Amino acid sequence: MVINGEHMKIFGGDSELKIAALEDRAEKLDQARKKAFADLAETRKQLACATSEVEGLKIEVKKLKATLVKARSRQQSSVERANRFKARSVIV
Repeated sequence: MVINGEHMKIFGGDSELKIAALEDRAEKLDQARKKAFADLAETRKQLACATSEVEGLKIEVKKLKATLVKARSRQQSSVERANRFKARSVIV
């Protein structure tokens, strides 16, 4: 006996609504997954650029350190030369 469509509930008539809701949820989750993968790809791209920049800066620092060592060596040589000159001037 059917009273106000009650047989639909007994036999799973509202399952169409549940299926539609599940399909909608699955679509939203799929969109979120795609967005997460796109964000991940963008983050990886930014990381690669940042890593490249860091490597470039490391090379620049290395060159600057070498230049500094050279300058210190020249300065020390100059000071030693001046000291030798002073020492000869005092003796004469």
